[in-house]
Amino acid sequence: MKALLSEDEQLQIIAECTDGQKLIEETIRLKPNLILCDLSMPKMNGLDAIREIKKKLGDVKVIILTIHKEKQIFEKALQLGVNGYVLKEDIYDQLKFTIHTVLNGGKSYSAKITEAFAIGQGQERSELTFELLTRREREILRLAALGRTNREIGEELGISVRTVETHRANLMQKLDLKNVQELIAFAIKHGVVSIDEMEA
Repeated sequence: MKALLSEDEQLQIIAECTDGQKLIEETIRLKPNLILCDLSMPKMNGLDAIREIKKKLGDVKVIILTIHKEKQIFEKALQLGVNGYVLKEDIYDQLKFTIHTVLNGGKSYSAKITEAFAIGQGQERSELTFELLTRREREILRLAALGRTNREIGEELGISVRTVETHRANLMQKLDLKNVQELIAFAIKHGVVSIDEMEA
């Protein structure tokens, strides 16, 4: 994995840790932009280490690398606020993409995990798919729910109308929304906008 990441000139590896306790200590000392964390480590497992790190450095970005596909583990990772979840079998296909997505403010979770859980019941699926929205998609969701046109959204965010249309189509597909009314209802339900903002 180190060789894979070393190929990318935009990335710099500043530390490697062999156990969970060392990971906590080095993260607090070095304050990295991003942590790649295994779940199975000596002294302290990955989830417990992430929990402790988040208490002290809440803004640090975390990507989990694991062999685990269990629903319970993935849900715990989401609850801890991890930004990415990559299966070790997919490292060569997905790791660099996930790293850059997370560093740019987005989230990226293994499709093999999310597709399996998206088959779940309504509320569970809704919560999971909302987690999959990138920062930009959430911004566009909010502005669209407030009634802004694509052109107005583009001007406010400093992006082209075409880019707005692409992001909007992606988020509608991810959330399985059919029209503006469903988009507004979803945004209110998840606290993206408030009723007061809608009426302002």
